This record gives sequence, C-alpha cells and structure tokens, in this order.
Amino acid sequence: MRPKNLALRLGLCLAAVLALLPASPASGTPETEAAPPPDRPILEAFWGGTPPADQVPWEMLNTISYWFASPAGGRCSTPDTKQRKDIESLAAVKRDHPDLTVLISIGGWAAPGFGAGAATAESRRAFVKSCVDQWLSAFPAGLVDGFDVDWEFPVSGGLPSIGNSPADRANFTLLLKEFRAQLQRYARDHGRPARAMKLSADIPAGRVQDDGTGTGGAPYDASNSFDLREVGRLVDIFNLMTYDFCTGYSKFSCFNDPLVKRPGDPNDEYNNNVGALKYMTDHGVPREKIVLGVPFYGRAFTVTSTANDGLYQPYTAMQFLDYKVLMGPEWAGDPGFRKGWDPIVRSPYLWNPEKKIWVSYENPRSIQDRSLFAKRHRLAGMMMWELGADDPQHSLLAAMTGPWLRP
Repeated sequence: MRPKNLALRLGLCLAAVLALLPASPASGTPETEAAPPPDRPILEAFWGGTPPADQVPWEMLNTISYWFASPAGGRCSTPDTKQRKDIESLAAVKRDHPDLTVLISIGGWAAPGFGAGAATAESRRAFVKSCVDQWLSAFPAGLVDGFDVDWEFPVSGGLPSIGNSPADRANFTLLLKEFRAQLQRYARDHGRPARAMKLSADIPAGRVQDDGTGTGGAPYDASNSFDLREVGRLVDIFNLMTYDFCTGYSKFSCFNDPLVKRPGDPNDEYNNNVGALKYMTDHGVPREKIVLGVPFYGRAFTVTSTANDGLYQPYTAMQFLDYKVLMGPEWAGDPGFRKGWDPIVRSPYLWNPEKKIWVSYENPRSIQDRSLFAKRHRLAGMMMWELGADDPQHSLLAAMTGPWLRP
C-alpha cells in the first residue's frame, strides 16, 4: 500500500474509534455516598516531596496525592522524618492556596498488606483507624483532607509477594466504605463539613499485568478485581491509570499510553485511552468522576529486530525512564536516536536502529492531546505519575493543566 493510502486509512481509523465514544455524560448515574461531581476540574499531582513544595507551580494544581503510606501488616505506616517534613511544608502552601486538597496515597505498586487489612470488618476498622491516627490526627486539622487508596491489585494482576484472594474484590469495596465512614466521623469531630474529607481510588487500566509469577504477563480485567460501579459510587475521585498499557510484562515493544488502538497493535481494543474509558463507563463508572491519568515517564525496549522501526517487536530488556532523563544527552540528545511521532496513537517515540532500542514516552504535545480528550469528553480532570519526573520547566505539567486553566 502506498504511504498516502496508509495515512488515509489510519486517519479514518482514528475518526471511527473516536466516534464510538459519546462526548456527553451517561444518564442514570447512580446516587453516591461521595460528594457530588466537582464544580471545578481536578488537576492532580502525585508527589513524593520532589521538587520541594516551594518549587512547585501550585497555580497549576488543586489536588495533591502524597505518596506513600504503607499498608504492610494490615496497618498504615507511621510517617518517617522526611514524610512528616514534606507534609508539614504544605501548610504554607495551603495558606496561599486554600483550595488545595491534600490526600495521602496508601499503597502503590507491589505494596503488601491490603489483603490482610481488608479481610474482615474488624481488620478494616483497625486498618482505617491507623491511617486516620497516623496521617490525619497527627497533623494540624485542615492540613490533610483525605486518602487515596492505591491497591495494586486485588484478586489478580499484582506481584505474588502482595498475595491475593477471590474475596479481595468485595473487600476492596468494603474497605472504601470504612474509609468513607471514618472520614465523615473525623470531619464531624473536627468541625469540618463531611464533604470536605475526600476519598479517591487508583484503578489500573493496562490490560497486561503480572501473571502471578512475577516474571510474566497475563490478561487483566479491572472488573474482575474491582466492583467498578460501586467504587465509582463511593469515591470522590476515580483516578483512571491510563498508562502502563505496555510494560515489562508485555510480549513486544509497544506504546505506554496510546490514545487509540493502532492498526497492527497486537493488544486488545481496551488497551488504550479510548478503550479504557469505554470499558469503565460500560461498567458503570460515572465519567464525571473519572480523572484521566498520564505518565511523566517512558519505557525503553531493547528489541531483537529492526522490523517496523522497532515497534511491536520482541525484546530482551526494558528500562523505566523519567521524562527529564529521556530529554537528556543519553537519549533524545543522542544523535543515534531518531525522534518520531505516531499520528494515530498521538505519541512520540525514539528509535536507535544501531542499538536496537525503541522508546515510548510522552511529551507536551501528547500530554495536551490527552488533556483535551478528557475535557472534550467531560471527565473530572487530569492526574499524573509523578511530579518529580517532569523537567525543571514543568513542561508536561503545563501541557496537562493548560487546557483546563484557559477560558
């Protein structure tokens, strides 16, 4: 096929896929115990203290998820010295930005302990109370506004070291209910409106996760791990992790954050932003609570073939790289790497044919495309992993938030 015909075919494919996704919110959204949909977009950063609070452009953000409290042993960890200092540094930020919502993110990739903490009514009460005691009550009232629950993964998909059980799916929902109840009690006891205390959950969208061995990949269906409709009802913020669509578990090099399914992509129809969003709304998640995630990192695959310029090829090694590193002299600054742009998935890539290294990453152009996509489809807003991976100019953050901050 000649290039111009291929371009036409790819363009028609993009238009057809986008047309499948309705732009207006679904009707019949169930009532929720959480707050009503926000009257402002959620512009959220996952932050671990880098850059320091006094170097963060807070005018671009209104929500921060500080990572991580550990759920190990069925109890929330105690903040260490650095974590306490990081959170205390947000007091000055909140004086200047009183609308900033500060959440404590619990868990993260490979974090053990959720299963034990969520197993029974008694263990759930004790676990959530430990989180409230260690991360809310331990700081001045009004500094921390709630929790972000990042259990990766209930039931299946996660590393063998975290353990799993078929009961995890129901227990995840019950754990969220316990968080909601104790946050409302905390608000009442501290003279804060119940709606002031927020609860969010992070839901993985990538369709290939751990197969239970820690070394291989297997198909992952979020609805098998989460009661998505009920989770969407309970939380204020449904963080949809629309990244890690291609990982070290994938069998071939591919895009980490494709906007749509590309012709020739061996992954399934849901392993992209358009497909993942459709999957979630089809399973009852109200789109007006969904916050679309973008990665501030990329992946470099050492492939075994130069076919297709390294895309969809078997590989022998994979590297996880922050955007600020990818923009440096060893990667984008190396003349051995060719810079490319895929007009279908709306993402850049690097390709070094001599070293047989193919790199998927996002740049300001692709991040802005995803932000415009989320705004056009009336989602709640945007979030990213993670703030410290951006360049010193905050290029990706500006691209993520710009469409929502401009009139």
